[in-house]
This record gives sequence, structure tokens and C-alpha cells, in this order.
Amino acid sequence: MTAPTLSPRAWLDVIERDYLMDFIRHGGAGVKVAVVAPEQSGGLASELVETGRRHGFVTALVDDSVPRVYYMDRLFNAIAAQVDWPALAFDFMSSLLRSHGYSLPEGTLTVDRVARANSIDPQQVQMTVERALTASVLGDRVMARDFRLAMNQLCRAAVEQDDIQLEQAGLVQAWLRGELHAIGSLSRGIGIFERINRYNARAMLTSAAEWVRLAGRSGLLVVIDVGRFAIARPSPGPDGTALRPPSRTAVLDTYELMRQCLDGADEVSGLLTVFLAGPELVEDERRGMRAYPALELRLTDDVRDRDRPNPYAPMVRISWS
Repeated sequence: MTAPTLSPRAWLDVIERDYLMDFIRHGGAGVKVAVVAPEQSGGLASELVETGRRHGFVTALVDDSVPRVYYMDRLFNAIAAQVDWPALAFDFMSSLLRSHGYSLPEGTLTVDRVARANSIDPQQVQMTVERALTASVLGDRVMARDFRLAMNQLCRAAVEQDDIQLEQAGLVQAWLRGELHAIGSLSRGIGIFERINRYNARAMLTSAAEWVRLAGRSGLLVVIDVGRFAIARPSPGPDGTALRPPSRTAVLDTYELMRQCLDGADEVSGLLTVFLAGPELVEDERRGMRAYPALELRLTDDVRDRDRPNPYAPMVRISWS
């Protein structure tokens, strides 16, 4: 029996109305798997991202060009590369200074310019900044320690903007993207001693979802295309050459990543993760979700209507027909 499907519009309307505009915006988190034909996944991904941006979400689209995306650290690095971290720090500092009664100048928020706009000594503004960052960023235990140190540095650079602070902020962004070659430069200046790896990346993603909301955004929307992992045949690469199918180990690692995200949703606030998969995920006995029972159990409805799809289910089948 063919499982019932949803139209893209019907499912997107549910995601927009009940998740982006309500549940996620108010601190909830969710993980969805959308089964969609490969030729239609790009359009669905674009609509998801556009909808998220329209409602004030920070968005990231992770496609199949990201190598080893099934590792949590690689996934986080790919997400971090699409986030405008300086803009978030600027918005956070703007809100923080306003909450302390300061009038803000147009343009940059350097300590000196804020002091002139309020006719006070720059040292007074500097003290406010340091105390407020200690309380609201370094003291926020929802975020991981290293992430707090990183955001503290970005915020300091937003209002101080001297060469040293800006250089350190650049190193922080490279660290978030997984592009920092020597961790010693961060350990000496900021106190970060560890790269983002498979063991701490989940905490970093949780921290990022917390941070974007502190910076005034609605939340974080991440769309991940994992369609190629269940396909046994070669697929065309970006240059037109045929790419070998991912190894069985890569397939199982991908399904383990999806399981971790599903199980960890209750530990996150303000994050919606959407995995886009092809029909092979539910149809292929060897490379689909049945190859990893831990994932299949989490995606299969115990009770379902044979004729009507459930748009709130963890896995939905999307069809344009």
C-alpha cells in the first residue's frame, strides 16, 4: 500500500504557522524528515529557507557538497559558515547598551562614540560593557563554556574595534567554521583550548540556537539534504562527473546523526532541523532507514491513518502530484 503524501504547500503552511511562527519562536525545538524526490528537494529547501528568513530566523542550508556532513562537527562548521556572527554580536550589544539606558549613535558602536552620544566618560561605558558581558554572556550556563568565550570576544570586538580585538574576533570565526589551523592563538588570547569536534559539536549547536535568540532573532532553522546517502547508484557531481555512492559506514553514520538530532530535540531551544531525504530512505531495504533500526523506530508512526497523512509526524512524504 502506498503511503499518503502531502503537497509541499500544505506541509510548508504547517511548518510556518505552527512551528516557525509559534512553537520554535517561543523556545521549542523540533526535527523533521521530509521525503521528497531529488529533483524537487532543491525547491523545497529554498522555500523553507525563505520562509524562515521572512520570520526572523537565522537560516542555514547544508547540501550534499559538504564533505562528511554525517559528522556533527562538520555539520556545525557548515552551519557556522553561513551565520553572520559579527551582525549578531552588533545586535546583541545594541540591545544590551539600550537596556542600560544608553542612547546609541548611528553606525558603529565603539565605546568612545557611545560615550560622546551620552556625554559621559568612555571609561564608564567600558565598565558597563565588561560587567554586562560577564553577567549576560559569560554567565549564561545554557551555552557551552568555549562558545561563551567566543561570543564574548565577538561582542568586545563590536564595541572596541581595535586591531587586537578584531584579529581575535577573526580567529573566533575561523574556529567556528573549522578553519583555524593553530588553536594556540585562541588559547593564549581567549582561553579556548579545544577545537570543535565530534564530541562537543552538539553542545555548540545548542549554544548557537540560544545565542541567535539572545541576539534578537526568532531562532535557528537548519535544512540538511541527506538524499544521496540512501541511493545505491552513482550520482552526478558538481562538475558533471559520476560520484560513487557513499559507503555503508557513511550511510549508517548519517542515520546516527539523524537519530541524535531527534533524541536531542528536547535539550535545545529555538532550533528547527529539517532533513531532506529521497524516496530510497523508506523504500530501499539495504540502504534506507531499515538498515538502522534505531532511526526507523523514531520515524515510523505506530498509529496512522491509511488515507490521510499526518503533517505533524516526524517524517512526512512530500509530492507535487
